[in-house]
Amino acid sequence: MGVQAMVKSAIVSMERVNATNVAALEKWSKRATRIAKELVRTGDSSRERELQIGVQNVARLFIEASGTPADNIFTRLEPNVQKRREEILIDGEKLLDSFQPPSTGRLDAVHAAMKEDAEDLASSLEGLSTIGDMAVLEINERVATEDPTYYSVDSLHQLMSSSGILPVGVGGFICFRMVDEMTAEPKILLEVSDMNTASEFDRYEVSFDDTFSDLVDFYTQFDNTAPIPDFWGRRVDPTRNKATESGVWWEWQMPKKRIADAIMENRQPRLHVSKRSTGKQREGKEKGEFELRSVFEEGEYIVALVGSEGKERGAPVCIPRRERQPAAAYIQEAIFPNHTVSKVLHMEDGSDISEVIFDNRNFDHKTNPLYVELGAELDDG
Repeated sequence: MGVQAMVKSAIVSMERVNATNVAALEKWSKRATRIAKELVRTGDSSRERELQIGVQNVARLFIEASGTPADNIFTRLEPNVQKRREEILIDGEKLLDSFQPPSTGRLDAVHAAMKEDAEDLASSLEGLSTIGDMAVLEINERVATEDPTYYSVDSLHQLMSSSGILPVGVGGFICFRMVDEMTAEPKILLEVSDMNTASEFDRYEVSFDDTFSDLVDFYTQFDNTAPIPDFWGRRVDPTRNKATESGVWWEWQMPKKRIADAIMENRQPRLHVSKRSTGKQREGKEKGEFELRSVFEEGEYIVALVGSEGKERGAPVCIPRRERQPAAAYIQEAIFPNHTVSKVLHMEDGSDISEVIFDNRNFDHKTNPLYVELGAELDDG
């Protein structure tokens, strides 16, 4: 990872845990980014390495300042945490001074940013004392709604500001806590699993304006040599899936699309608070909840909705350019060699397409056009 990518990655990690030193961190981050860019321009690899080590150390100390990640707003807004992080950022300024002399008035500007942070924290704590116990809802109480009303991101912002409820988001759906004043901006905690495994997930904290292109940077840790995934969202819409009773279908997410828009567009949103995830995929997803999967394929492919033993999942299927076969024969041979394929149905009308030639003339790249039902498992012998 180059020095610029590493600095960006460290800054993102610091921002994700920061609820106390927003202005000061922003000022330090911009300077660190400028210095990294200048080192790349001059080609000083030894100094690049020194900056990487220094920035990583600042990020580690900043993140560790509050100890174990807190579950409630009181510990997130601990004044001692803010003070400790101020000291870390001052040391961070000294680190940057060793690479580039500070501009005139730099220290005054840093202190002004820290004063702004202190005033914001005081205001937040004052507001918290008036809210009382309502402000420290732990994320373990379900607050669900059956209302399938569609909320746009802009209307949701308006809802937040009027109600004092902050969306925090767990597992690809939106969660709420009464802590509107307590962080710089609303965040969504997103879980992403590989579509081929879907048993483990990575978590990413994203803002309302982050796009799936931004998510690629988080996913790859800003490493431009890493493979770029496609992201697919699970939807429920019976008009798009007439092959099964579930109405489930998978949609490729365009890179410039906002992640929050994708979540809110789901047809049957369930807005609730959930326990912190433990690193394993949760059981019992509600019908209509938004799930996100990553897919790594070099060439053209589709996603098939696959049914087996009463469960449905998505599976990527590469579209061949040579030796084209009927859909059922190709999918069994290439994707599910250990099972029989008992059905291949068109998603939008439920018709049998087992004998349709599987190529890009009949199946469009990055779509979910078919349902595959697996039959008996084949004997290895």
